Amino acid sequence: MRRLLVIACIGLLLVATAVGAWAQAPMPVPMPMPMPAPKSGFDASAPRSPLLGDLRGLRCDDARAALRKLHIGLASCPVGKASGRYPANTINWQSSAPGTPVAELDGLRVTLEPERPSRTDTGSGIGVDAGGGAGGATGIDAAAEIAKALAEAIADANARKLPDLRGKTCEQAQAELRKLRIALAECVPGQAGSRYAAGTINFQSAPPGTPAAKVDRLRVAFEPAPQPTTVLPDLRGMNCDRARAALRELGIRLVECDPGRAGSGYPAGTINAQSVAPGTPVARVDALRARIEPAPPAVRVLPDLRGRTCDEAAAALSALDAKFESCTLGSAMAGVREGRINAQAPNPGATLPLGVPLVLRTQPAPQVVVPDMVGLAEAKAASLLASRKLQARASGPPAAKGRRVLSQDPAAGTPVAPGSTVAIGLGLSVPRLIGLDCAAARERAAEFGHPRAECESRPASSADAAIGRVFEQSPEAGGETLPAPAAIRVAVWAVPQVAVPDVREQPLKDAIGRIEAARLAAQPDERRGERIVSQQAPAPGTVVEAGSAVRLETREVVEVPDVVGQTLAAALGRLDEARLRGTADAEDHAGDRVVQSQSPAARAKVAVESGVRLSTRRFATVPDLARKTCEEASAAASAEAFGLRCDDERSWRTTVFGTPRVVSQQPAARSRAEAGTTIAAAASAPLPAAAPWLGGVPFAAVAAVVVAPLVGIGLWLAWPRPTLPPVVPAISTPPPAPSTVVLPIVPPIVPPPRAPSFEWRVVADASPAVNLRSPAPVASPARRSRKTASGMTWHVVPDAGQVLLREAEVPGGGEHARR
Repeated sequence: MRRLLVIACIGLLLVATAVGAWAQAPMPVPMPMPMPAPKSGFDASAPRSPLLGDLRGLRCDDARAALRKLHIGLASCPVGKASGRYPANTINWQSSAPGTPVAELDGLRVTLEPERPSRTDTGSGIGVDAGGGAGGATGIDAAAEIAKALAEAIADANARKLPDLRGKTCEQAQAELRKLRIALAECVPGQAGSRYAAGTINFQSAPPGTPAAKVDRLRVAFEPAPQPTTVLPDLRGMNCDRARAALRELGIRLVECDPGRAGSGYPAGTINAQSVAPGTPVARVDALRARIEPAPPAVRVLPDLRGRTCDEAAAALSALDAKFESCTLGSAMAGVREGRINAQAPNPGATLPLGVPLVLRTQPAPQVVVPDMVGLAEAKAASLLASRKLQARASGPPAAKGRRVLSQDPAAGTPVAPGSTVAIGLGLSVPRLIGLDCAAARERAAEFGHPRAECESRPASSADAAIGRVFEQSPEAGGETLPAPAAIRVAVWAVPQVAVPDVREQPLKDAIGRIEAARLAAQPDERRGERIVSQQAPAPGTVVEAGSAVRLETREVVEVPDVVGQTLAAALGRLDEARLRGTADAEDHAGDRVVQSQSPAARAKVAVESGVRLSTRRFATVPDLARKTCEEASAAASAEAFGLRCDDERSWRTTVFGTPRVVSQQPAARSRAEAGTTIAAAASAPLPAAAPWLGGVPFAAVAAVVVAPLVGIGLWLAWPRPTLPPVVPAISTPPPAPSTVVLPIVPPIVPPPRAPSFEWRVVADASPAVNLRSPAPVASPARRSRKTASGMTWHVVPDAGQVLLREAEVPGGGEHARR
């Protein structure tokens, strides 16, 4: 008992250790979630504020390094409350949520996950006292509770289903998955255009309703934030150089920046009006004209001549009594038309007259920078080239949809002349086929340039599986662009396949139960009453879809009668009346054959016209072989299909009295026995009734003559004699005369009568076993009746109208107990 207790304690400790290790497993660190962009107007001049990342799961030093890049200080990392989701000594809480703009932070506080207590501590409640005290019992109970909780958690995990995470944020999805012990592998931006709000999940790698126990790591994608629309900034208050630089970043040319009307309130030399109003979408603006606040009239300044031709610059300077020294070709600048001034020295705003010569530079022939188009869709790449005044020459495998740019020539950033041709190599993308049937999946794959789509059917693993719909594809949708068509393999849910069971020769009710247990539908014929199945379609062993119909042809059911103990002729007649076909092992001597066994057994339910196999034994009447020689007895026994074992006498009597003859036999004559039984007979030489050599005198008379004298002499010798008195001598008395003895005449000895004979009358009951009582024996009048043995039981078997004695038992016991 103590050994069993020690083994149980060790097993519980191992279970507790496994549970503790599982509980201390670190949870996956959630990825930083990008916050959706504000929907207000975009200010090109305002810098964007960085977002705070997720620091949970990081050590204090790593968090400080990450925050240092954002210019945020972290004073301390105190130990907080245990959460059980993050490794020890890592951050498990931060005061501001991930994704918060850094500009909105007023300070950041974090806490660390505390160290877990050692499992060897006495206070843990799991250790086992070596002395077997109360501590050992507490440890066993705690380990048992932990093991029970683990089993319940596993059963609960198998029962739970994966929820629908679409429409929820990554943090909400992670909170729900943490309850199911499922790790969120990634939460990244997905494809735009779904019906879910920006920043919420629009795709999950495992469909909703999947058992939680089958999901290990889950990948999700969220709806990206809409791209903000870039608008034209307000250039008023800027000088021409700053405005030109701001417009150059937006791809807009500042074609004029001339003095305008004074009195706008803006500083002299700064723009006080612009041809396009601020807030106009940049896509609608190609060129812009601006007016600058003029200098006070008393002071003449050099105007901004950029964007004008040399002739226009000469006319403007002539009005100010100034002129330029040279107007030559300069370096190309973005946003300036060909032949226009793109640089001047001194800069605009210099006081006239100038102290140095005025030099002007003009814009050379225009050039276009080739954009980066790798990874873009075919239509978007062509549109981008058209906006740059460039032409596209596409090449690649044909497809109606989904072609993307794999390569380009010239490379991105190369300046070329407007109207130049850019060669782009196109590749194929893999479409999403999940949820389609096989035909629709093949059509969609062909539209994306993949003519080979293999559809594999797999038996449905659950009742809620979408039969005939794609649930898996390879390669996955949204992967890298392929240079050539790929063989796409998809898997669809199919109805499970089951094998048709064999229900032939079974009762209809049992057959229907077996078919329904095999997830099939039974369709019996319309016959009524108790039936048995004779035929079925489909055949047994055929593999069909679950829920398929199995047609059953039936026959009427009858009960097999009991024909054991009856003759073969009677048994066949009884079976024919029951509408059954009897088949015996032998058909000769039908009247003498008795049925020993039958198959099917009595009272079994079988179909009409079914066969019943009968095992029979032939019985015949034993011939009387008395007073026959062994040869005659053998011939008589063979005629009745019996064997013979004749023990004849070999002695002097054979020589004196002649050929031996049968004097006894077993079984008795005229009894019923199985054909082929060997009759045991005993033969001896017969004693003649008279002696032929004495002239035919009977042997009884001869025996009486011989035996009578011998018996007389014996009786004489045994007869008591009278005692004589003593002789007294007397002289005077004469001697008495001699006495005469008369012998009695003894008649001949008559042999005793034969033993009384007994006659037993046996009458068969309705049952095979008949109880008989022994009747009073018939005795001769000269002898007293023998006492009848009471309580004798006789076991008999009815055979062809007769009763065969098989065995007799006397409850009293003794040498005559069994005969």
